Amino acid sequence: MSQNIIENQKSKILSAIMFTILGYFGFSVADILAKVLQNHYVIYQVLGMSSISGLIICIIWLKKSHGWNAFIPPNFKLHLLRGFFVMGTGFSIVTALQTLPLADLYGIIFIVPFIAMIMAVFILKEYVGWHRWGAAIVAFLGVIIIAGPQFNTIGVGIIAALVGALCSAATIITLRKIGKNVPIALYGLYAFLFIFSFSIAGLIITNDVRPILNSDIPLILIHGPVVIFSITCLSIGYARAPETAIVAPFHYTQIIWGVLFGWLFFKTLPTATTWVGLSLVVAAGLYSLWREYKLSHHI
Repeated sequence: MSQNIIENQKSKILSAIMFTILGYFGFSVADILAKVLQNHYVIYQVLGMSSISGLIICIIWLKKSHGWNAFIPPNFKLHLLRGFFVMGTGFSIVTALQTLPLADLYGIIFIVPFIAMIMAVFILKEYVGWHRWGAAIVAFLGVIIIAGPQFNTIGVGIIAALVGALCSAATIITLRKIGKNVPIALYGLYAFLFIFSFSIAGLIITNDVRPILNSDIPLILIHGPVVIFSITCLSIGYARAPETAIVAPFHYTQIIWGVLFGWLFFKTLPTATTWVGLSLVVAAGLYSLWREYKLSHHI
């Protein structure tokens, strides 16, 4: 019996890791689409257009699978809070993309697992030893190295990336509080609702709605479903994981896509300083993962 329990636990952890990796890959694709679309449209229009398709898909999905009663779950307030944090993450990341190369952006938001770890200590009462604290300090030093020499020229982008990292970590913690026994479509519904509402308000205030180019229609139609896919995969991954620290380090798989997509689509490669900072952040994350393996033999 104990062997079956162990195998079942391993299966859950591996599936959580797989969903997490797929989710971060999807967000990398969404970042590329948003960065391209911002050449022609303001941020409110970019996110507003994608949120419309996201809302439609989530509403139809939730209605057909669980009925109208599922739209207001028992932990309704937590879903609203998570939707607010997802909105903050989306707008911050898209704002940062205006000035930051993908590799630099990911280097900064890679501090998310450590922010989530610190939040987990105070909110979820998870134990964090001095090894994890040490890894968090090293990761923070890596972010400072990435931001340091460029801060005077692209400071707004770096600040937006840091705000996005904070909101993303808060999203993870809120998701852990919500748990996994909720309809999958709910993971995206309130997030898109907040993004759509904020986008409409921004467009009304700025009065800057630009005509949609025919060549951009496929990108606009793809962006929403890609974001739904990413939110769903990450939500399932973090909800299924026994502890936040088990799946959080897989955030670093994004650097693979960041460097590759940056080179393919924008002909940019990380600078030497960015590589140094990235190395520190990723090394700290991998060390944390190794410690989890040594301590619990979960993976």
